[in-house]
Amino acid sequence: MSTLKISKNISRALSVITAIAVSLSLSACNNEDRVKKVIRPVRYVAAPLISESGDKTFSGVVQAEIKSGLSFKVYGTIIKLPVKIGDHVKKGQLIAALDPEQYQIKLQEANARYLESSAKAQNEELNFRRYKKLYVDEAISKSQFDDAKTDAQSTKNIMKADQKAFEYAKLQLSYTNLYAPMDGYIDSTDRELGENISPGRKIVGFISSARPEVKAYVPESFISSINKDTPVNIKINAIKDKVFKGKIIEVGVASNKDKTSYPVIAKVLNYTKDIKPGMSANLVFTSQTEAAPKIIIPISAVAEDRDGRYVYVAEPGEDGIGVVSRRKVEVGEIFLNGIEILTGITPGEKVITAGVNRIIDGQTVRLEG
Repeated sequence: MSTLKISKNISRALSVITAIAVSLSLSACNNEDRVKKVIRPVRYVAAPLISESGDKTFSGVVQAEIKSGLSFKVYGTIIKLPVKIGDHVKKGQLIAALDPEQYQIKLQEANARYLESSAKAQNEELNFRRYKKLYVDEAISKSQFDDAKTDAQSTKNIMKADQKAFEYAKLQLSYTNLYAPMDGYIDSTDRELGENISPGRKIVGFISSARPEVKAYVPESFISSINKDTPVNIKINAIKDKVFKGKIIEVGVASNKDKTSYPVIAKVLNYTKDIKPGMSANLVFTSQTEAAPKIIIPISAVAEDRDGRYVYVAEPGEDGIGVVSRRKVEVGEIFLNGIEILTGITPGEKVITAGVNRIIDGQTVRLEG
């Protein structure tokens, strides 16, 4: 092939490549223009200045006064399990039973040993008394008397040991039955009939039907206002139009994992059977004073990263278009209608409430109220 022909082929190939590159470049520009034209819609709220009452409300959960797992103290095979989840049981009611045969045999053996040693101890005691009289009458030697005394004491000690073994075997047999420690409910069943279990393995979950409690977390800004026996109103979300009376029985001294709130537990004083563990509840601490107006925005508007908590505030333009800016904020208390903002925004500013995690500082957005 000639040098001229090769040169023409190369030129033709370069022309094709150049045309493709130009086409791709124009396509990319067009796509970029289309991307730029997409403006993300966001919802916002004009930061309101709200006069809240002095009442403080904190969300929590109803819990049982006593919640535990019931287990056997001995090994065995489950032969009875008459309860199921949700059953109400009375104190002393049978929860489960193990096969008692091996423990009955041990009890019989222990009883036989105890009866035998008891008879021997009685005989040796009578023998010792006889030898004691003979020794007083100088009819036997001191060594004979001492031997009789030793034998009596030895058989007595054996009898006592056998008696303890008998009582222990009797106790072990009683452990093959598991009873409810108090009135309550079966929360879970963790075993099956015929299953071999070891001591301490949970058979059922048990919740007492005693007075229920509500556990909530209170922010550090308010925890110092709460003490043991502080009165509190309790609202159960599942029980409408009913306010229960309560009092604080425990106040946590260490904050939880987020380092900003402390656990408190309130006892429900005028409880009803409608209140069940796991229900959502609110602790409401009443106050006679009217609180100063606060900026309260939806909790969804506040985001957090390693630099702290922040919100996005929109500067509105024409046709519902605006530009957002990131604002660092300091938050206060949490209310039923939102969270208090102490610093970072002013009343009336447009705060983004939806789509916070999908926008960035300086982004153009479409504002939708």
